[in-house]
Amino acid sequence: MNLHTITRHSVIAGIESYSLKDLEKLHGYLRIRDLRLVAQKKILFEGLLESGYVDTVDEETIAVVKDYNKDDCISTKYLRDWLEEIRQKLVDEGRDVLRPVKEDEDPSEKITEHQQRIQPLFNELMKKHSTRKEKSQRGTTGKMVIG
Repeated sequence: MNLHTITRHSVIAGIESYSLKDLEKLHGYLRIRDLRLVAQKKILFEGLLESGYVDTVDEETIAVVKDYNKDDCISTKYLRDWLEEIRQKLVDEGRDVLRPVKEDEDPSEKITEHQQRIQPLFNELMKKHSTRKEKSQRGTTGKMVIG
């Protein structure tokens, strides 16, 4: 299910947009990292990734990008839980609140086009990852950050 679509169709809120970050004002999640710092580090990381110099990224940037991704995951759970609380209150009041209909399993043309466009980058990342993994010491686990 697409929580963004569900939220836009089920909640009327006095917020600028229905982005995950704007919805945090409603569901109460407080991010680990300040988004102004995150924006700078994401731009740096994406630039290094696109230029092929991702192996030169500093540890702070990696930590910020990891925390940003973690924040998005946790915020999504908060959003889901918040929507479920609202739904349950309405059901407890005797209202009939239907669940969304499951979306078509087939990817849209837009997703397919996006996947085709990013496939070369993905292949390059995986090639570099497998090279690093072969060079890693026995008993260690290779880790990869993708922003």
